[in-house]
Amino acid sequence: TVEYFPTERHGEEEDDETRAALRHSVIIETMLNVADVAHSMQSWELFLFWNRKLFEELYVAFKTGRSGNDPSNDWYQNQLGFYKLYVIPLAEKMKTCGVFGERGGEWVENAISIRDRWCREGDQETKDMIAAVERDIERCYP
Repeated sequence: TVEYFPTERHGEEEDDETRAALRHSVIIETMLNVADVAHSMQSWELFLFWNRKLFEELYVAFKTGRSGNDPSNDWYQNQLGFYKLYVIPLAEKMKTCGVFGERGGEWVENAISIRDRWCREGDQETKDMIAAVERDIERCYP
């Protein structure tokens, strides 16, 4: 068992243990956050697959009245904001943590590559995805 905040030790040893425990906590928190969005740091194809799944889930919720938010509004721009504000900073944090050693930089490179490709192709990908999802949903929810 890891004792994160020892109560009986004092001085430099306690400081070292506290710093190590905090570092471990940051690494675990970072890895949990990454697990949720890892598809956005791996490959273009994987990103598109899970991007569509998320869109479908949100769109069905909207169409069935479980959400008042139509995800098709600004999907393209929202993805760019998500990369800028969350995915790339998270990938950089993961690289800084060093848990993947020399390969940690690949997550950042992949995230930037996917974001850049989304800048170029994402608008059309979004239009195509919305049209396909609307067709699929009309079959299930006429």
